[in-house]
Amino acid sequence: MPDKDMLQRVREYIVGHSDELNEILNDMRFVKTFGELHGEKNKVLPKELKEAAEKQPHIYNKQFYFFASYPPETIVKDGLIELVMDNFAVSGPLREYLTKASAKR
Repeated sequence: MPDKDMLQRVREYIVGHSDELNEILNDMRFVKTFGELHGEKNKVLPKELKEAAEKQPHIYNKQFYFFASYPPETIVKDGLIELVMDNFAVSGPLREYLTKASAKR
């Protein structure tokens, strides 16, 4: 969970790059692997973000995470490393987006 300053930077970045975030989150590989972006949300936002949040509800997030679920037996099957590496690759665009978003400017 980002601290207050980092969260503000992420939210400001989302305001200016909402289409890019939508493209990443709607990518079929991301949706098939992780479903959606999760995270606890704020009920109240600063005034300057409210209008943008109507168009991009992830601005309300104060956490940003995603995960994939598999049956327990997946851990002992052949191909586990390939599955993990594929998931890592699929997550790359969102990880890069959030890294850029959280960087000090």
